[in-house]
Amino acid sequence: MDFTERLNEQERTLFDALRSKLKVLGSDVVEQVRMHRVVYSRGFSFRDFCEVTLKQRKLVLTLISPYTQGGVAGSIPIMSNDDIGKALPLVRDAYERV
Repeated sequence: MDFTERLNEQERTLFDALRSKLKVLGSDVVEQVRMHRVVYSRGFSFRDFCEVTLKQRKLVLTLISPYTQGGVAGSIPIMSNDDIGKALPLVRDAYERV
């Protein structure tokens, strides 16, 4: 069972909205669906810039940066479409930095 199969209807709707926004950041965005998360990378060199996980039945978007200790630049809970809109500038910045 992968990450997307564990989502309920509301979580899946939010995830699909988030996914559509992340995939259009650039033509080189690669989506890797794993067992407990979905990782987004820039190009096939797998320079990760964010990941989506499910924690306590909430989607959490984690920004990944090679310039921070531990590689995590911050986490944003995604509970509505407004949260997606607020997170996009931060995700775009992470995408451009990798």
